[in-house]
Amino acid sequence: MRAMSQPNVWIIDHRDSFTWNLAELAAATGMAVPRVVPHDSPGLEHAVRKGEKVILSPGPGVVHDSCHRATFRLLRRLPPDIPVLGVCLGHQILGVHFGAALEQLPSPLHGARAQIRRCGPSPLFAGLPEEFPAGLYHSWRLSRESWPDELIVTAEDGRGHIQAIRHRTRPLYGIQFHPESILTPSGSLMMRNFLALSQE
Repeated sequence: MRAMSQPNVWIIDHRDSFTWNLAELAAATGMAVPRVVPHDSPGLEHAVRKGEKVILSPGPGVVHDSCHRATFRLLRRLPPDIPVLGVCLGHQILGVHFGAALEQLPSPLHGARAQIRRCGPSPLFAGLPEEFPAGLYHSWRLSRESWPDELIVTAEDGRGHIQAIRHRTRPLYGIQFHPESILTPSGSLMMRNFLALSQE
């Protein structure tokens, strides 16, 4: 058994203040000792080991900004059995990594609350109702156009916009909303569900 004093969750920081709220949410479950590291830290893909998990933080800018290339490189090189949770920007990076497109919102949603509806199976949502409120802080989203076969949409908002995804065969999950926000009462349960994932 891993001693809980040893970090077991890597939080990849895209230089966003929400990163530390995510770290606190993970630590508060009692299931994780998070290690926050800058997204461009050298050798990350070799540092993450079996039994550990990765969370891709929110962040400023757009997925295709050159400063996010390191996260795409990490995703290419991570062992396929490492569970990954992408939040907001991290969710978008996961989607784009597997071939999804982005679209800009007509106006930013910063501090907005939306009803999220489950529309596909995902272990992240175990124990949650079919609909639940969540906090939004974004100005871009994944588009349904030319949707990649490798990804499944698992939640959407009232307008049918993508709010959560998962990979068909790997333990990779993305959520557009913020589980660490006070506007997402079920955020702690979602984090627990992610941290409880086992590796084959």
